[in-house]
Amino acid sequence: MSTDPAADGGGGPRPGRSRFRRVNGVVLTVLAGAAIALGAANATQGPRLNSAEINTRALVARAEQRLVLHANQSLTDIDASQVTVTPSVPVDVSVDAAAITIRFQEILDYDTDYSVSVADVTGAFTNAARRFDYDFVTPSVDVYTLLRNTTTEAGVDAPDRVLRNSPTGAESTVVFEAPRIQEYAASETVLMTVLQEQDDTTALVLTSLSDGVSTTVGTPAGGPLHDLRMSDELVGFRMGGELDAVTSTRPAPLFVLDLTDASGVPVQVVGLDGAPLPVLDYLFVPGTTALVAQAEDTQLYLVDPVTGTPPTPLGQHAELRGFVPGTTDLVVADPLSGSRIDLADGSVRPLDLPPAEADPVLTAGKIVVLGENTYLQQFDRFDYSEAQTSISSVLRLVDPTGTRPAYTPASESSRIRDFCMSPNGQLAAIEVVPAGSPVDDYDRLPAFTDITTYFVDVATGATRRSVSGFLPSWCR
Repeated sequence: MSTDPAADGGGGPRPGRSRFRRVNGVVLTVLAGAAIALGAANATQGPRLNSAEINTRALVARAEQRLVLHANQSLTDIDASQVTVTPSVPVDVSVDAAAITIRFQEILDYDTDYSVSVADVTGAFTNAARRFDYDFVTPSVDVYTLLRNTTTEAGVDAPDRVLRNSPTGAESTVVFEAPRIQEYAASETVLMTVLQEQDDTTALVLTSLSDGVSTTVGTPAGGPLHDLRMSDELVGFRMGGELDAVTSTRPAPLFVLDLTDASGVPVQVVGLDGAPLPVLDYLFVPGTTALVAQAEDTQLYLVDPVTGTPPTPLGQHAELRGFVPGTTDLVVADPLSGSRIDLADGSVRPLDLPPAEADPVLTAGKIVVLGENTYLQQFDRFDYSEAQTSISSVLRLVDPTGTRPAYTPASESSRIRDFCMSPNGQLAAIEVVPAGSPVDDYDRLPAFTDITTYFVDVATGATRRSVSGFLPSWCR
């Protein structure tokens, strides 16, 4: 037997094992080099945008909404000067680890392409910077109008129609029709209408906007029902109390129906003493379950009929003029002044609005406040030269820089019946009546047989669209 280790396989290196070790060493060296190269590449390329979070519907409904950009690594701080938004919107920005939160300080426009660019986004552990780009489109919004029909068909009143419209260009569709629609109000899910019955009583009808199914809602006795308004799932209305449902300011009981309440029973609004509160006017507070009610003595109360908390007095004021778009700041008017009430803390400050510059022959009319010192105002010209007085109208935008045209009807003989602002403060909904249009002679909210509602971009003066009908749901 040989004693040579190589001959019996013991102790000496084997060619296969040696070759494996050499290959393994090469592989490890290559992997190590690749890892170093990858790390160097990451260090030089900087962070990347992985994903984003955004609620575009909220962006057109409320200010202070956010866009969150998620990077692939932790980031250094970023300030607002590094963020560019097109079209321009002021923003706040903060960084938390790998997330950039961009908060838009204003409500955004409907149906608009936005681009957001963040310059010099730098990783917390690298010196390399990158630019993050993100684009999004805001949605349009539904706005409703009422189209009345004063003709008869086979001796029966022709149906009136409530139309769903897009202010930025889609076709109008009929969502409800019935004879003698006195008024209506709409939320995202429900349409409420007040119908005048054959015996001249009024009926409150609820229609689902998802399937079109309608049901009659039980209401207290003592009609007629009027001043119908909605806020999300709350429906408000007054019952009776008026000698003339068109012109009288006689107070009437106010009821609120919570559509989420299974009982389906409207709750009457009460005053500080717990007794029913006779109400001259009221407005729902945007985005809340509260409302502001004006009592018989013109005292204002902040009331939450859902929580049942005691009313909060807000002082005496002659007129409710609505809310500044995108806020819960209530605008009120008195004979010699106007005020802005912050409902968050109840503070009142005077409205220091710049005076409008207008031809002295024009009669100043309705004002809608858009911001701290900006407003829209209607002016009418009365022509008494003919046997029948004619009226023409213009709308002016007033701010500290001066007064400029906001909208003028195409026909010099047309007049503006009413106007209001979209909830985001972008578009004015303007009801225009042509000369000679007859009154429709309805008991509640009489209008004209030929009215067109125009949607006008206040910033540019451009008319975005016109639709048939009046009483745009933004004005309710």
